[in-house]
Amino acid sequence: MRFVGRLGRNASRRDATRHDLDATRATLDVVLAHARRYGRPVSLVRFRTERRDVERAYTTISATARAGEIVWTDSSAVCLAALEGTPESAAGTAARLTARLHERGISVVHQYAVFPEHGLTLDGVIAALDESIATRRGFVVNDDTDSFDLAQEA
Repeated sequence: MRFVGRLGRNASRRDATRHDLDATRATLDVVLAHARRYGRPVSLVRFRTERRDVERAYTTISATARAGEIVWTDSSAVCLAALEGTPESAAGTAARLTARLHERGISVVHQYAVFPEHGLTLDGVIAALDESIATRRGFVVNDDTDSFDLAQEA
């Protein structure tokens, strides 16, 4: 996990033994509290991929993360929080990193949501990402086979 920000800390990815949401939640809570206090937006981008590609996607995204970006994983996705907050900037970040992942042969679908526009808490923004799967992205997850299907948008 890499984080460089107002806290004055620079945690190397090598120092982190876990990179899941539970291990990252305390840092994200501090970032969102700071953003809430000073009226600054934060964007969350999620890159869904097949479970076998999650670690490779995490390595690629964390290696190219910019200062102040926080990267973590869940079972079938890599997530990134960035201290930028318009939907347009989140879309640009998502497109840039999706292109990098595709160059490395990793197939992903991305979603993004912006704090506080799409949610007032970390869980609220993550719920907005979950809603975007069903409504905006046409994305269906099949947990039984550890794979995913992209539904064609009409």
